[in-house]
Amino acid sequence: MGLTTALAVTRTGFVIVGSLPTTDGTSATAQAGCLIVLNSHGRAVETIAGGPINGPWDMTPVDHGFFTTL
Repeated sequence: MGLTTALAVTRTGFVIVGSLPTTDGTSATAQAGCLIVLNSHGRAVETIAGGPINGPWDMTPVDHGFFTTL
């Protein structure tokens, strides 16, 4: 797992972090990434992958309270 600078914290206590897997730490071996959603205890509760989810990237959250737009 290679974490990216995609990082967001929501008002409801979830943390969303980007992952860009690579076998040797370089972009030459990077594979399609995902977003990992962690709960307030640091446990992964959801993984968002596929479609336009790829890396490397940054992320800006817009927190609406009940939901967050990334």
